[in-house]
Amino acid sequence: YEYKLGNETIELAPSEVVHFRFGLDPDNSRQGMSQLKSVLREVYTDDEAANFTASLLRNMGVPGLIVSPDTGGGSPSAEDVKATKAYLKEQFTGDSRGNALVMSGPTKVQQFGFSPEQMLLKDLRRVPEERVTAVIGVPAIVSGLGAGLERSTFTNYTEARQAAYEQAIIPPQTIMSEDVWFQVLPDFFSDEEIWKHRVGFDYSRVRVLQEDQNK
Repeated sequence: YEYKLGNETIELAPSEVVHFRFGLDPDNSRQGMSQLKSVLREVYTDDEAANFTASLLRNMGVPGLIVSPDTGGGSPSAEDVKATKAYLKEQFTGDSRGNALVMSGPTKVQQFGFSPEQMLLKDLRRVPEERVTAVIGVPAIVSGLGAGLERSTFTNYTEARQAAYEQAIIPPQTIMSEDVWFQVLPDFFSDEEIWKHRVGFDYSRVRVLQEDQNK
């Protein structure tokens, strides 16, 4: 193994390293792989949805406007177009969004694009929440995400916490226990004695995993 500390590289023998590997990287079987790697596209989708929502809020809550002369209003000059655009941007964006608009001549103001409600951004952001939590194994209810809170009750919240332990916490801890047993115990026991010992986590005091006394 090579341990890099700044510009210094320290070589370590395998016997001096306990390698905890969760999952298996198909590109390099010597390394593990995060569950999130398989759903990075969903993470980027959620990030882009957040940026788009922020952009809408910065621009009066709509993607854009078309301001044009009404019937019989004539054609504005290039200077008038630039002046009107600058005026609208200064007076009706940022902290001034929502102010009243009064034009001096016949003018038609049309929304160009869709509102956040029409774009269904709420539903768009639920898909990444559901897929990421599904891969990690933590129910959306336990994470406090909107995808799970809509269906949350006291009964299924307790069951969801149990599922979180059984799907997201216990499996990695089981793998860690096997790594410790396989890589560390040989330093303390002979090959004959190591089979008499096991390594594991104690769940006897994890409240969510205990039987309900009332039942």
